[in-house]
Amino acid sequence: MVTIEYGSKFTIDKIKPPTLEMFEEWKKDLFELYPTELLDFDVYVVGGFNNFLYDDFSDIDINKKYFQKDLENMSNEELVRLDKFLCGIFDIDIVLTKCDNLKSIKKIMTGIVELGFKKYQTVFDIAFWDTSPDIIYENCYLGKENCKLDNIPTQKVKAYLLSNILKINGSGTIDDEAKQIEYGLWERYAEYPTIKQKQLLSANYKYFKPTLIKK
Repeated sequence: MVTIEYGSKFTIDKIKPPTLEMFEEWKKDLFELYPTELLDFDVYVVGGFNNFLYDDFSDIDINKKYFQKDLENMSNEELVRLDKFLCGIFDIDIVLTKCDNLKSIKKIMTGIVELGFKKYQTVFDIAFWDTSPDIIYENCYLGKENCKLDNIPTQKVKAYLLSNILKINGSGTIDDEAKQIEYGLWERYAEYPTIKQKQLLSANYKYFKPTLIKK
């Protein structure tokens, strides 16, 4: 059994990595649960799982054993893609935008997390941004592959979170930058791309356009 604390406490059999089939079922459930409320939101998939929506990694042989010679003959982009594929995806990153009602924001974020854990036993990393991920992608990610770190711009966003703490079986992380603005809702400012994302971009890793999900 696994106990997860993020805003609320959940106990599930185990954490399951997301799959494309599960994602489609989750999306259908989400719009059935909140058919009216979601009209006030734009819902985006970002991060690692979003890349799987564009890139199925079908060119990578899952059964192949990679030796040092194979790795030395790969480009930076190929090495990063291989690492991403072999490590897999732990969660699905969801960003909400557009709505300006804090009560609605908290309700939908809570619903997304609860649906993920209770029905699919999958982690949904959820946040609300005051800026569309599309805008940040176009300004800071698009065409920035293979750039030097100092030449990759960043953009600040204000984000709302359900908690500043994520714990799995008692161990976890605390977001020291987040400030509680009301019960069950936290605010923080962040810059994108992150340092890690800049490093991947400079290694010629391609980030795909955030996916706006619809009913």
